[in-house]
Order: sequence, then C-alpha cells, then structure tokens
Amino acid sequence: MRFIIPLALPTILALACSESTQTTEEATAKEIDQTVEVMVPDSSEMDLAASDLQLSVNEEIEKVDKPEAPNAEKTGKRSSIVFEELRYDFGEILHGDRVQHDFVFTNQGEKDLEIKNVRVSCGCTKPSYPFLAIPPGGEGKIGVTYNSVGKKGYQRPTIRVFTNDPDQPEVVLRLTGRVKVIPKEEYEKIKKERQANEPE
Repeated sequence: MRFIIPLALPTILALACSESTQTTEEATAKEIDQTVEVMVPDSSEMDLAASDLQLSVNEEIEKVDKPEAPNAEKTGKRSSIVFEELRYDFGEILHGDRVQHDFVFTNQGEKDLEIKNVRVSCGCTKPSYPFLAIPPGGEGKIGVTYNSVGKKGYQRPTIRVFTNDPDQPEVVLRLTGRVKVIPKEEYEKIKKERQANEPE
C-alpha cells in the first residue's frame, strides 16, 4: 500500500489537468463563436444596407442629370401692360345715345400678357377683351360700349382690367361725359337727321 499511493497521485493530477485544459478550450471556443456571431451581420441586413446605398447614389445622379426648369422669377421675364390712355371723355351726348370706345394697350414685357377678367361698375357699360395671350410687343384693346338710356347729368363709369402683370395686376379705366335729357319728340327728330347724314 505504501507504493500504490505515490504512483496513483501523478495519474490523478494528469487526468485533472487534462480535464481542466479541455474545459478551458471548450469555453474559449464558445467565446470565439459568440464573438463571430456578434461581428458578422445577417445577410438580409447587408442586402438592405447595400440597397439603401444604391438608392442614395441613384438620387444624386438624378439631381445632376436633371436640369432645373427656369421660371419667371429667376429669368426676370415679366409681362407689362401699358395703355395709351386711362380715361376717355365722350363730351356731351343726348339721352339714349350710345358711345363706343377702344382702350388700346401694348405688352411691353418679355412674357405673354394675359387679360384674366374685366369688370364694370355699371350695367350701362359693356366690355370686350381678348381671350388669347398677347405676345411681347403685341397690341390689344379693351372695347367699351356705353348706353345712356336712363342716365342724365355727369357720368363716369369705370372699367377694371385684371392681368398677369405683376406690377399692375389691376388697371382702372374710366369713361367721363355728360348726358343731356331732351323731350322724346325732339330726340327722335335729331336721330332722323343723324341717320340721313350717315354715309351709305
């Protein structure tokens, strides 16, 4: 028995060391595996990141290739309406007479001029205006017909013209004059004389 214990002790220590070394190697292998799992991303995440990168590159290419559309503010092109006159005085007319007049204007801008609308202050005044745009340098007119029936004394109906001119979006035109009321019989006589003197 004295010789058995010393011989068995080294064997036990060797086995213990072997098991300890094996356990340490297994733990190290597990740590390596865990480290690898953390450092290597999933393939789907890599595909998503690559897709986002490609999308950003395509957007930048489109910005470079696509030219910026010019606009009126950056190019400085504007329409500009200029009337030959803003007021027309028809003088004195008789009750029942009609007055027709054209307010002529020019587009002195570098952009097409648009007459958006025309409004009058009285039903006795009927306007007409171009519906098509007036090119730069072109001319147009606002036609006005005034009916004096039911009117007497001093008159001044207004015509409001709305345009795309940024400096003059609204222009006010005016007719002025006096309507003289006379007996109907006298007016009919004057009317016949006028018709007789009109050229055929």
